[in-house]
Amino acid sequence: MQTYAVAVRRNNAQHVVATTRDFSLTLGARRGDATAGCNPVEMLLSAYHGHGHSADRGAPRSAAPIGLGDLSMDGPDR
Repeated sequence: MQTYAVAVRRNNAQHVVATTRDFSLTLGARRGDATAGCNPVEMLLSAYHGHGHSADRGAPRSAAPIGLGDLSMDGPDR
């Protein structure tokens, strides 16, 4: 398994920027706020499940373990 370090910083009240290596992605900052887009956890879960990791073992998708590496979030509203 490969480990990734992801830094998440608040961009404004509705958005955060997730960065790893030379890549960055703007995401929604609040859980359940569909107007701002997916939040970081939803994005990581969809990316992980999109590659069929748990389906390979016959387990329900919600039961799959996820290695998040170093995940940090800067800002007053963590």
